[in-house]
Amino acid sequence: MSLAKKWFPLACLILVFILSLPAVPAQGLSAEETALAIPLSFHDAARKIAAYYPRLKAQHAKVEEAVASQYEAYAALLPKIEGISSVTAGDDPVYVFGSLLRQESFSENNFALTNLNSPKSRTNFNFTLHGDVPLFNAFQTISRIRSSKFLLSAERHQEQFTQMEASLLGLEGYLKGLLAQENRRWVETSRDAGLNDLKQADELKKKGMVLGADFFAARMILGEIRMVKHRMTADEKSARVLLNILMGENPERFTG
Repeated sequence: MSLAKKWFPLACLILVFILSLPAVPAQGLSAEETALAIPLSFHDAARKIAAYYPRLKAQHAKVEEAVASQYEAYAALLPKIEGISSVTAGDDPVYVFGSLLRQESFSENNFALTNLNSPKSRTNFNFTLHGDVPLFNAFQTISRIRSSKFLLSAERHQEQFTQMEASLLGLEGYLKGLLAQENRRWVETSRDAGLNDLKQADELKKKGMVLGADFFAARMILGEIRMVKHRMTADEKSARVLLNILMGENPERFTG
């Protein structure tokens, strides 16, 4: 069993679960959270990514080209009729003499020396039909038809692979955004709780009930929590930039 067949059911389950995720509501969020919140569901994001993804557009064009090549290969089995038309004009004596004979318009007056030496200009209109009926060409047409079938099948499989690639990239960007957003909220909760505890510890330190070293150690820990919060915010912005790029939108749209 190939790796793609092995993981395809699991990928389908993940996609079904993600498609059921609603867009993150903006109510009750801070200004920063509202700016960074993912404004649409994964279903809408996947639809925008599939519509914009350049490689997928190029692959769609290759599939259409392969379909046209297959029709062209089958057309070689059909009879062909070509029409050829031409127009010639001139006053050369030899040309006029021959044209009169071909047009069955020669008369006794054309034997006059004046008409033979200096004839009037003559115009010829020609139209012919040419038909071909294929009988046998050493299996060249059959080989082209088989090759066109294989080419079309390969391009369609590549189209499915590219579509899966776009979906997985969108899934990765969407999940990274949700994960970074949730991590930032947990860090902010810890920071708020730490600020409250630090305020109480400051009051106890002033009363001599907490050692100064312990108080300043707590402040260092709170500073580290703030650094983690900034890093989580940066990760969330990076995830939004990736998602916006995949959807063909302004990468920094979250700043608005």
